[in-house]
Amino acid sequence: MNGIGVSHYRAAWSLSENHGLITLILVDGNEEIIAGLSPETFHAIVDILRNEGPVYWVPSARMITTLSEMIGEGEKK
Repeated sequence: MNGIGVSHYRAAWSLSENHGLITLILVDGNEEIIAGLSPETFHAIVDILRNEGPVYWVPSARMITTLSEMIGEGEKK
């Protein structure tokens, strides 16, 4: 499963429609828009983008993923 690195993201929430939209800015210069997200899904994706790294987008699976990490490793600031 080959992924493209995510360098930045934009997150937006529509108050009128009650759904989220996340734009992934990829290291290859492209952008991927993920729209129509429920509150739970929006929160889960933003949590990964904020707290994990590096993060990759896998277009064929429409999946956001990280590299393998040790259990209980925690993130170093």
